Amino acid sequence: LAIKYQKIIDEMMEIGKTSKTPKLRVSSINSMGTYLLTPAYENFLQKMPDVVLEIQDMATDSVYISMENGFTDLGFTVSRRENRKTVTYPAFSEPMVFICPYNADYPDVIELNMLDIKNEVYIYWFDEFDKWHKDAFGPNAIPQLQLEIMSQLEFFVTKNKNWAIAPKSVACGLAKDNKVKICSLAFDVPNRVTYCVYVPDKSKAAIIKCFLGCFKDTLLSFKNMD
Repeated sequence: LAIKYQKIIDEMMEIGKTSKTPKLRVSSINSMGTYLLTPAYENFLQKMPDVVLEIQDMATDSVYISMENGFTDLGFTVSRRENRKTVTYPAFSEPMVFICPYNADYPDVIELNMLDIKNEVYIYWFDEFDKWHKDAFGPNAIPQLQLEIMSQLEFFVTKNKNWAIAPKSVACGLAKDNKVKICSLAFDVPNRVTYCVYVPDKSKAAIIKCFLGCFKDTLLSFKNMD
């Protein structure tokens, strides 16, 4: 309802304006928008200087609702929803890794029995990760700290003996300033799969194709990282 209300306000403000400036509205979950999509946004703006780019930070369910109602052109989520208005396909799969303060005394390879859940900084990354977490630590093992925003993760995971299990793209983003170190896991954790969702629209087909090309370039650069 809030999305619809904002859309009505936007349409009212546009009444009387004659601008035909093309626009691309991209929605994604916070972690993707912060670390993985930012280079794609920059590349796209350079290739399409006459297109207005609207970046929307939304949870997975909100992405689909916004697209079904015509308020978003292109979305990136970690959960697949089938409907008649959108096209969804898996775009990217990445491993989960261990992160902790750069100077913490955790070894390079982490065994499950080394982890104290009291020190975990937990984020609900995707459904399969949540299920794995409950199986690994028990359904009654609840981390003291649970959050969603990436800036909060950066703050807390650099403290004391705190640790987190995060997608590799997030870990690499945090590790750039040597605030955290990345360790391998000696146990299996499901990969995070990112889905691309878009509404078929001939008027925006070329713009969407250009953005997806920029996103592909970003993924290739990421995969070439050590």
